[in-house]
Amino acid sequence: MHAHKSEFNFADRYWTILRENNKGKKYIRIRLNNTAYNIVKKYYDSAEDYLFVNPDTNRPFNSIKKSFKTAAKKVGIPDLLPKDLRRTVGTKLYKEGKSLRVIRDVLHHSDVSTTERYLGITPQELDEAYLSLDD
Repeated sequence: MHAHKSEFNFADRYWTILRENNKGKKYIRIRLNNTAYNIVKKYYDSAEDYLFVNPDTNRPFNSIKKSFKTAAKKVGIPDLLPKDLRRTVGTKLYKEGKSLRVIRDVLHHSDVSTTERYLGITPQELDEAYLSLDD
């Protein structure tokens, strides 16, 4: 995934990922929270064109898969995948009471049924939902 400096808008705090640079071939706009903003800004200020470049080739990374896998091993979670982080974000938002539509849009899913599959709804939560119908 390329992250060109021109894709970042720091005034409005978002990153626009172009259609040709993502799996779903969709125009994606990602809001940068404070943590993401600070990390990206650090790389942005020192970058020439692309924020994340391979130090061996000085060219932008084409994919995060290999880097992600290396980082996951370093932190002791070798089976961690990017989709696991997406699932965590979706579940966190769901537990905070955000609507499925909002979570769908944050995860950039085309259909809310995809979002539902991402959420980690436990059997206990289902039981609680059924029991709440008695009230």
